[in-house]
Amino acid sequence: MGAWKRLEVSTSNPVRSSDVRKLRQELLLQEAHWITEEEVDQILPHSKSKNIILVKCSTPKASVYVVEQDPVLFQPARSSLYYPTVYTLWKVRRWPALETISQVSKFLLGGADLMLPGVFRDDPALTWRATQVIAVRVRGNPCALAVGTTLIGSDSADKNTKGKVLAVEHFFGDALWEYGSKAVPNRGFILGEVVEAVPGDDDDDDDNDRNAGGEEAGLETSTMKAGEAPPPSRNDNAATTSASSTVDANHAIDEVAQDLEAQHIIDTAETENERALDVEPDQLLIQSFLQALKIHPSLALPIDASKFYTEFVVPSRPAGTALDLKATSYKKLGAFLKAMVKRKLIKTKEQRGAILIVEVDRNHELLQSFESHNSAAFSASETRESQSLAETERVIHVEEWFKAKPHQRAFLEALAAGMPSVMDAVADTSQGAEFFQSDQLFKLLEHYVRAHGLERPRNIVEMNEDLCSFLQCAPTGSPRQLPFRELFDRMLESMEIWHRIGRDGKLQRGRVKPIQVIVEDRQGGRKHITRIQRMRVYGIDDQQFAADAQRRFAAAATVSEIAGSAKKGGIPDTEVTLQGSFADEVVELLTGTYHVPAHLAEIVDKRKKRGK
Repeated sequence: MGAWKRLEVSTSNPVRSSDVRKLRQELLLQEAHWITEEEVDQILPHSKSKNIILVKCSTPKASVYVVEQDPVLFQPARSSLYYPTVYTLWKVRRWPALETISQVSKFLLGGADLMLPGVFRDDPALTWRATQVIAVRVRGNPCALAVGTTLIGSDSADKNTKGKVLAVEHFFGDALWEYGSKAVPNRGFILGEVVEAVPGDDDDDDDNDRNAGGEEAGLETSTMKAGEAPPPSRNDNAATTSASSTVDANHAIDEVAQDLEAQHIIDTAETENERALDVEPDQLLIQSFLQALKIHPSLALPIDASKFYTEFVVPSRPAGTALDLKATSYKKLGAFLKAMVKRKLIKTKEQRGAILIVEVDRNHELLQSFESHNSAAFSASETRESQSLAETERVIHVEEWFKAKPHQRAFLEALAAGMPSVMDAVADTSQGAEFFQSDQLFKLLEHYVRAHGLERPRNIVEMNEDLCSFLQCAPTGSPRQLPFRELFDRMLESMEIWHRIGRDGKLQRGRVKPIQVIVEDRQGGRKHITRIQRMRVYGIDDQQFAADAQRRFAAAATVSEIAGSAKKGGIPDTEVTLQGSFADEVVELLTGTYHVPAHLAEIVDKRKKRGK
C-alpha cells in the first residue's frame, strides 16, 4: 500500500556534486541489469543549471531527490532501495513494469496493492524476482501509474493464481506526486479515477520513445496539468476497436475481472476499513496490549516480551487495522513496556539481553475498565490473519533449558512427581536426567514455597534446608530470607544451561550464542567492512545470505571460512564479509527476512573512535 498519504518536509538542501556521483553509482548498481549510464544521467542530470535537492521527510520517513520541481527518486527510511517516481518513469520508460487492465488501475489509484490475477502473464519473456523495484502500467498506455516492490518472483507466480504480487510504494495522484508539478503524462490518466489505454500509443511504438530524450518522452507532461479535461480522441471508433482487441487477445481476461470483483476488491475494502478505523498508533498499541492481557488471563509468566508482542498483542489488534511499533511515539517495544511499568500495570526484568514480563496487575484500573473489542485474530473478514500467524511460525525457534546437577535431581524429581501437569511439555530425558524450562521451574518453585508455608510478607521466602542444599549455600553468612525473584534467579544460575535451536534440534550444552555483526575499520578508518558470523548455527545458508545482502545493499559480499573454527575434523564455521558499514541494515535483514529473534542478532562495533 502506498506510503504517501501525506508529505511533511523536515529539511531541504542541495546535494553536493560528490554525493550526486555516489547516488548515480548506487542507482546504477541497484538496477545494473537494465539501466544505462545515459538513463541515470537522464534521472540525475550533470548540468549545473539543474540543482538536485535532497528533501528529508518526517511523514513518511523518507529521502526524496528533486530536480526542477519534480521529485525523481525516493528512498524510504526502512529500505536501502531507491524508487523512481512516476515523473521519472514517464521519462525513462524502459524501467521494468508489470501490465494490468484499466479496471484494476482504479484500485491502485486508491492505494491498494497489486493482486496477481490482475497481471497480464501472457508474455513468456516476462520475469521478475522477489524484492525487485518494478513499475505498473495499463496495457495500451506506455506511461506507468505506480511503482513498488515485488513480494514474490515470477517463478512463484507461475505456481499461484491469487495473492499479492506487488506492494505499491507510490502512485499517480498521491502526496508525492502532488509535491511535484502535478503533471499528467497523457490523456489516458484521469486523476483519482482510472488510467486508460491511449489509442495509437501502444507498446509497439514505444521503442522510439525509449530512445528519445526526456523532453520528447514528456511532451504531454509539460503541457497538460491535473484538472484539465483531456482532449477528445480523433478516432473514437479506433479507440474502441483497439481496446476491445487488446482484451480479446487475452483469453483469461474475463476470469481476471471476475476474480477482481469477487475476491480481490476485499483488499480495497480492507483499506477503507483501516481508514474508517483511523485510530492513533499509540492508542491502537495500548488497546491491543490490554486486549491481549484481558483475553489471556492465565498467561504463563515470566514470558519473553518479544514473544508476547508477536504471538499475543499483534493478533489482538482491532479487526481491519495494522499494528506498527515504529509509527507510535514509543518507536520500540522496550520504551512502551517502560511506560506500562511506570503505570504499574506490569513488572519487567532484563535477563541476558531479553526483556521478560514477570508480573501483571490483573486488578489494575486500566485493565478492569477496558472493554474487549473484535480482534483481528477472531475476525472472519481479516484476511491477513493467516499471514501474521505464518510469519510468527517462521521465526527461528530458540529454547533455553536447565539441567539439574547430581545433588539437585532428587529434589526436582520429587517436585515434578507432585505436579505432573507442569512436566507435560518436557520432551527430553537424555543422560538419565530431566531437562526443565524456566517457566516449569518457576511453577515448581512457587508450588514448593506455598506447600511448605515458606511465604513471608512482601514476597519474601524463608529458606529451609532443602533450598539451601539445592543452592549449596555457605553454612554461615548466607541470608536465611530472599525475595522470590532472587531465589528463582539463583536457582537458574545454579543449574547447567543448555539450549536448542529449532523445534527438532538437538539439545546442546551452554547458552545460545547470538549471530555477531562486526563492523571494523579499513584503510585507517576511511573505509569499513561488516562481518557476519554464526549464521550456520541458525540454519542460514551463508551463500544465499551473501547474495541477498549484495543485492539489497549494493555492496560486494564474500564468504570465507573462519580459521581454526573446525572442531575434531568437523565442518568449519564461515563468515560473510560486506564492503561498507551496514550493521543496522544487516540486523534488519536477519530479523525481517531470515526471522532471527531480535535479541540474537548482536552488533559489535570495533571501529576506532575518532579523536582518541
